[in-house]
Amino acid sequence: MKQAELIATKLQLVDVDITVDEVAELITDRAEEFSIDTEMATPLIEKELIAKYDLDLNVYENTTATEVPYAYIEDLDSPDEFVQVVAIVDDLWEEYDDRIQQVGTLADSTDRIKFTVWNVADQPLLEKGTVYHIWNAVVKEHNGKLELKITAKSDIEQLTGENYDVSEYVGTDHESTPFSGVVTRIEPGSGLVERCSVDDCTRVLKNGHCSEHGNVEGEDDLRIKAIVDNGSEYRRVTMTTEVVETLLGYRLQDALSHPDIDVDEEIHQCLVGQYADCMLVEYEHNNYVSSIELNADPDGHGIIELYDYADELRYIL
Repeated sequence: MKQAELIATKLQLVDVDITVDEVAELITDRAEEFSIDTEMATPLIEKELIAKYDLDLNVYENTTATEVPYAYIEDLDSPDEFVQVVAIVDDLWEEYDDRIQQVGTLADSTDRIKFTVWNVADQPLLEKGTVYHIWNAVVKEHNGKLELKITAKSDIEQLTGENYDVSEYVGTDHESTPFSGVVTRIEPGSGLVERCSVDDCTRVLKNGHCSEHGNVEGEDDLRIKAIVDNGSEYRRVTMTTEVVETLLGYRLQDALSHPDIDVDEEIHQCLVGQYADCMLVEYEHNNYVSSIELNADPDGHGIIELYDYADELRYIL
């Protein structure tokens, strides 16, 4: 366990008699006790050990166990390695796990990578489009892909345009790719929603509650989350307000001011069972529809057969 090794080494450097195995066991026990993963348990144990041995926090934090290397994103290839990066917050998105403070992508001149900040890390919120120098971020592997975890041990410095050229970064330009298939399902969370209005948070509220900011006043929005299936593969796609308004033929404000409009029913009638030619802007976390064209049955794609099959599967599953 890399984290246990780093903590044990730093403690040994300030004359604490403790082994790597002992630290690892403490982390594992705390993770099991609170039903959390070891990454979340690690900073808890570190704080407990600092308190137990009555250590000077400044001395401990400034103790260097290993030299943390600077890395370009494209060169990150070793899980559990601590690194420092200079990158721009390329994108942020909504996270449904209440234990997570922030999730998005970081980009430098070489590549992009997903990053996650857990609530237990107690870090300041990062801003989209802002460049940061981040020390002690840990490389993790999830579902076969590398990502960066910002922990309680990470140090973050915001860089301004005065001392860094943002234009060197990959930035937020994403290519659209085509995908066509039948809209087989409209997923929960579609239609009229309310988003958190605090600091441009944009999280969707649940009963007026934001997972980050608590009970807040919401801002109305319109979206569709759907499954598009071509028979051999599918995409889970998200359509934002502008796309939804174009499909339905009226604006968000019209739906809000006319309570007789059943938005959910109209979305189902408009999309489900239709063949859709989509242009998707692909992120790791989602596929946003930049444009969509609906067709009855272009070139004999066999929409009815595919939709009926998908409908049967829905009842079986």
